[in-house]
Amino acid sequence: MKSAVLKAKKHKPCKRKAICRHPKRKPCRSKMTDAEFARLISILEGIQNELPAALTQMDPTANHGLMTQNIRLHDLVSKSHMCRKKLLLKLLRDFIDLLRRIELSLMDKAVEQQLIINELFVVMQTVNLTTVQQNTFITEINQINMIINNFENQGPLGPQGPAGPQGPAGAQGAQGAQGIQGPVGPQGPPGAFSPAYANIYDNADQTLINNQAVRFNQFDQPSSVMAGGIVATATSLTVAAAGDYTADWSVSFLPPPTHCAFGIFINGALHPATTSGLAVTDGQQVNNVGATAIMRLVAGDVVELRALIPVTSTQVNINISGRIQYPPFGGVADQTIASASLRIIKLSA
Repeated sequence: MKSAVLKAKKHKPCKRKAICRHPKRKPCRSKMTDAEFARLISILEGIQNELPAALTQMDPTANHGLMTQNIRLHDLVSKSHMCRKKLLLKLLRDFIDLLRRIELSLMDKAVEQQLIINELFVVMQTVNLTTVQQNTFITEINQINMIINNFENQGPLGPQGPAGPQGPAGAQGAQGAQGIQGPVGPQGPPGAFSPAYANIYDNADQTLINNQAVRFNQFDQPSSVMAGGIVATATSLTVAAAGDYTADWSVSFLPPPTHCAFGIFINGALHPATTSGLAVTDGQQVNNVGATAIMRLVAGDVVELRALIPVTSTQVNINISGRIQYPPFGGVADQTIASASLRIIKLSA
């Protein structure tokens, strides 16, 4: 599936330069922080993980994971300084609304997701990236396109036909002579990589003190996903297999108080690469803070997201918001949002 290339309309040169109303337009270029780029790659990996189920199952619950990843992408793009992102945001809003409200055909889901990926590629051409970042981004885009192209070439599976009648049992044959035991064969290659991942979240307000674990009240609901033996509780994820994992967390911070910081703890010890925070002016609305890192875990490791407040600070707690207030205010037009989320994805054995 190829995306259309739009050409900018050229104006005719003005004959009277003194009154020309067509000044040259500077090309729009935007920047992306390392944290934003890491979060974008995490989202694209999430889309890769969720597409196979969404493109093989008509059950609406199979769309939840794909819808979650597109919501994350919409949130990232809307808060970024990307140029020419208006069409991309509209495509994302329409697709998310369709996944939430309408039972889409498998082909419709593939087409809509392809349009979004194509437009994201166009928008990212206006972002200043390093060569390594460009190669990483293109690799993730190609992986998604490969999944969609394979689906389009093969088509969705048809319904299984009815079972035929069982034939009569044949006569039992005579027992053959026992053969001699053969030699031991050569050792086979290592087994295939076994995937493991989890995504849990919370949708209510929370108030946390220093070193208190963030709660995830939806850990046992269908919209939270676990695979590969990972066990979830309301405050933690326990891995079943050793390996390198990518960890991604986000929190919807609502001042006052005006400062917040969080980090991932493994078996009660802080992993310093996973910490992030935010300081805002008192009275502002909900702000999102998060971080992404790669961690090496062993079987049985317990992963938690905890609040970080220095013991020397006069601030004693952090507020997390699970809702956005639309006008008119006063609780009559509140929209529930994910107040906190935690994801881990196994990368290698």
